[in-house]
Amino acid sequence: MNYEVLESFQPVLTKITERDESMWQRYDYDLLRERTEIHSLAYISDGEGLLELNGARFVLRKGILMYVPPGVRMRITTGKVNMLRYFSVLFHYGELRWEGADGVWQDTTHAALPLNSVYYVEEYPIVLDIYRRMTEIWDGKKPGYMWHCRMEFMQLLHRLMRWMLEDSQEGVRSAALVDSIIVYLRDHLHEPFDRSAVAAKLALSPGYFSVLFKKYTGCTPIEYVTRLRIDRAKQLLMNSDMPVGRIAEEVGYADPLYFTRLFTRETGISPREFRKL
Repeated sequence: MNYEVLESFQPVLTKITERDESMWQRYDYDLLRERTEIHSLAYISDGEGLLELNGARFVLRKGILMYVPPGVRMRITTGKVNMLRYFSVLFHYGELRWEGADGVWQDTTHAALPLNSVYYVEEYPIVLDIYRRMTEIWDGKKPGYMWHCRMEFMQLLHRLMRWMLEDSQEGVRSAALVDSIIVYLRDHLHEPFDRSAVAAKLALSPGYFSVLFKKYTGCTPIEYVTRLRIDRAKQLLMNSDMPVGRIAEEVGYADPLYFTRLFTRETGISPREFRKL
């Protein structure tokens, strides 16, 4: 899972709950779904148990995040002693991608997210706090509760994505390298972008540079540079009287007509119209 997924990810939360003793008594400590109908992302807050997904078995214990997609045979078992307790978020999702000012919707109701079935994140207090807040907000049903729960859920996915990417020493080094690339790109927006030259400065091959960058950001280096340049152009349009042609030069475009076409494509309006907002 990466930022490309998160940027288009549009969840619809269906249920947020804490699974406790009352639920296990109802199912006689054996929860079976012959075919799941919805996504589930849960955090084990206490106890031990066993998860089975299409025959694959996973031991559950305190500190584990588990993901169950729709369309699988799921079975969760536990015992009266050291009984499993967990917080659960049930959801559907779709993908909304933007092409300039036009949104393109893709229904992905039954598509599994690129997540493993279980992650051990220890007794990570932030995770438990997020689940507790979501449950409290959901149960309270105050105005805007769906929106607030969705924001907490997105924060949870963001943290999970970072764990996935940095789950090794190599991952930590790669994340730090990408951060340094972004700093360099931001400081050199006015210069022509040359992928090979930037890669050489970091002692990377152009191909590996592009693969690594997209893995951690969700987009190619040139797409990221374009975003940075457009954002910088917006700042200059709002906070200065600088002519559009001069702004184009400041953000790395020698041709003001090309800059105007690109800005319009990315934002849906021209630079002059944006300045009037």
